[in-house]
Amino acid sequence: MEMEKKLPSWFETVFFIVILGLALFLSFNFHSGKGYFNWKSEIWSDRAGYYIYLPATFYYHWDLSKVPPKIDEKTGYGFRYDTVNHKILTDNTYGIALLLSPFFIGVHVITKVFHVPQDWAFAPVYHHMADFAAVFYLLLGLILLRRFLAHYVSNQASFLAVFFLFTGTGLFYYSVASTLMPPVYTFFLSAVFIFFLKKFLNESGKYLYFLIFSFVLSLEILISPAAALLLFVVFLMDVASLGQFKERVKKLLKPRCSLVFLLILVLVFCPQMAYWKYSSGAYFASKPNALWFTNLLSPHLPEVWFSTLNGLFIYAPLMFFMIGGMIMMIRKKAVNGWLNLGLFLFLSYLLSSWWCWYFGCSYGQPVFIGFLPLFGLPLAFLLQDKLSEKNHPQTILLITLMLFCSAYTSRLSYTYEECFFGSSWDWNQFGRMLNTAKILPVKPGYSYRNDFENGAMNNGASTTRLVSRSGDYSLLFDREHEYNVTYFEYLNNLKKASKPVKLQVTYRMFKTGSSATGAVIVCDIKKDGNQVYYESRPLDVPMSATRQWYAVPANFDIPATIDPWAEVRVYIWNKGKTTFYVDDLEINVE
Repeated sequence: MEMEKKLPSWFETVFFIVILGLALFLSFNFHSGKGYFNWKSEIWSDRAGYYIYLPATFYYHWDLSKVPPKIDEKTGYGFRYDTVNHKILTDNTYGIALLLSPFFIGVHVITKVFHVPQDWAFAPVYHHMADFAAVFYLLLGLILLRRFLAHYVSNQASFLAVFFLFTGTGLFYYSVASTLMPPVYTFFLSAVFIFFLKKFLNESGKYLYFLIFSFVLSLEILISPAAALLLFVVFLMDVASLGQFKERVKKLLKPRCSLVFLLILVLVFCPQMAYWKYSSGAYFASKPNALWFTNLLSPHLPEVWFSTLNGLFIYAPLMFFMIGGMIMMIRKKAVNGWLNLGLFLFLSYLLSSWWCWYFGCSYGQPVFIGFLPLFGLPLAFLLQDKLSEKNHPQTILLITLMLFCSAYTSRLSYTYEECFFGSSWDWNQFGRMLNTAKILPVKPGYSYRNDFENGAMNNGASTTRLVSRSGDYSLLFDREHEYNVTYFEYLNNLKKASKPVKLQVTYRMFKTGSSATGAVIVCDIKKDGNQVYYESRPLDVPMSATRQWYAVPANFDIPATIDPWAEVRVYIWNKGKTTFYVDDLEINVE
């Protein structure tokens, strides 16, 4: 292409050196001053669950007696101790630890040579190691993706595409902030997968390339089972006709390919099965009460795409341009257009059918990040189409809009605090988050919504799927549940100057029997452990409203004289220990 001649040979090297320096700076700056052994540190909760394989293998030799005391508690219980059978337990797989192992071993050698404190592999140097490893795999994934895209579009379009994929999607958050979670590693593995799949298809089926992409795909499936959808890519990438599809199937189903892939998959899973045998006594992990695809007939598709609770397009609006690129590819009958759109829609359906469609404390929809190397193709195609036109204002407008989307996502990611503490459609809470990120110049007024779908807000509450007013869950109150979720806030965040505060509280209640429950809505305010305000209002519904959802309001007038740093709590006290259900709490301030 003529446009490719405009980029000097050194451009790629300089481009990726800049990405490397920027990502390292942002990552170390993000974690600077946040300490260790807290929810802001690199090795915490689920992240510690992925990491524990390394110290358990190299330091403790899977012997619980060698594990430092309370290290499970200090790292947010991402892994657990079985003190009866003397075992170290984690629900996460070993794939990320395998990718981290070269860096872990390197740091271990450095600590020995330079006498750096190790703290049994939980010293600060190991936290920094996780940041460096994430940036390394980010960079390698971007390099391979750029070269993959160069098979289809100009160099300019491929460089722009990888830049926007880094800065304008959740990949930014997971490579800079939450560096021990799977997305940046699945992104890397997907980039390696499609790069070597393309080489395998182009270079007369060179067998080494088949072995490489089979291994990385198997490892990605271990880390993120959704990656099994990439098997469709093996059969459909660059396929433009039924004849080509039949030829691809015939080629890949030969024992030399199909049986070898299955063998590689089994070999990748063997260490994990060995761990499951060690931890549970069975070669395959099973959870008797595990929830899987509970919403297959009622998928949360609007929420997955647009909810304030990790909605894909809300947290990364650049994804709109990828969808536009897919549609443009289909209209222009470009190869891989239907593959991309079909994969996007099928993945969206599966994720929206999952029992926890928002994937807990995460940024956006993290599973999509593993598919970004493939979705980068329609983005690059869209850029290529505009760059090749002579309509320069349209091209400038497109790139400007993409830059705004990238700035929005990068800024939001950099101030994001691991969880969204709002309900499924809580635009007020989302507005406050945008205000913190200095994206929204005006701070929205205070209000609070809880539909009890978001586990991060519920603190281990007893929820049920038996009945619900919105979403899948409601709160259960019965003989064993005298109390449930408590709303908490500092009065200072509610007050306006020295004016009194009126809390307008509304619960939605579902009562199964005709008798009164005797439950009350409580507003309790304490300062330094001492109660300074207590009021309660009855929580009940008319007899005619039994077995239907009914709004129960309660107003509380809080005096202006109370210390602004007092702690406000609102909760339900089920004094009679009767059975009823509650959903959709709303709190507004006057």
